Amino acid sequence: MAVFPITINPDAPFEHVVKPRVRGVSFGDGYGQVAADGINDFLVESASPVWSNLTSSELQTAETFLKGLRGASFQWTSPLHTTQRKWRLVEYSPGASRTNFMLKMTIKEVP
Repeated sequence: MAVFPITINPDAPFEHVVKPRVRGVSFGDGYGQVAADGINDFLVESASPVWSNLTSSELQTAETFLKGLRGASFQWTSPLHTTQRKWRLVEYSPGASRTNFMLKMTIKEVP
């Protein structure tokens, strides 16, 4: 499993959107039942880390890595976790200012 090459934390504030995975059924007359969907029922639905102080070399390394994924998942430790988790890239956008380079990604956690 590939590991995301940028080791510095993204810019603050950083937040996740966590969406519980559940399965439910309606029995009629307003009754129903809902249960957790598997053991990984709380996954990060989306996260959008931004790095705004990258060097040209760091940005090129990250872009090469992201283009090479071709839909595969990768491992990364977000600032809100203490261990690596599996993520899938949704989209990314590189950018530049006069002195710095930036990278913004949208990712989602996969079981």
